[in-house]
Formats: sequence, C-alpha cells, structure tokens
Amino acid sequence: MSFPLLLSLYNGINNTTDTRYYIMTWKFLWQITFILGLIAFIIMFLIFTIRGYKDIMKILKKKN
Repeated sequence: MSFPLLLSLYNGINNTTDTRYYIMTWKFLWQITFILGLIAFIIMFLIFTIRGYKDIMKILKKKN
C-alpha cells in the first residue's frame, strides 16, 4: 500500500486529490516551522555572541 492510500483510509477520504492537498499542507506547515526555527536560532546565536563578547570585554577591562 502506498502512503497516500493509507492516509486516505486513515482520514476516511476516498479522493486522492484531497489526500494530496492534506499532505502538501502538512509539508508547507513543516517547512514554515523549520525555517522560522532556523531564523530564530540564527538571531539568538547573534544576540548571545554579541552580548557574550561585551561581557568578556568588561571582565578583561576590570582585570587590567
């Protein structure tokens, strides 16, 4: 059995175009979630890198 057929049996949908629509919707939702998570990771990486650099510079200035 193919995956769309299994999905259509699970959802009670007999039309394969509806099944493809649902699969594409979940693929797009997953891609949006993944891309937003990747963007959030990059932003947080930059924020913590800049703040960490400033903190290290403060510590080094206090020791001198």
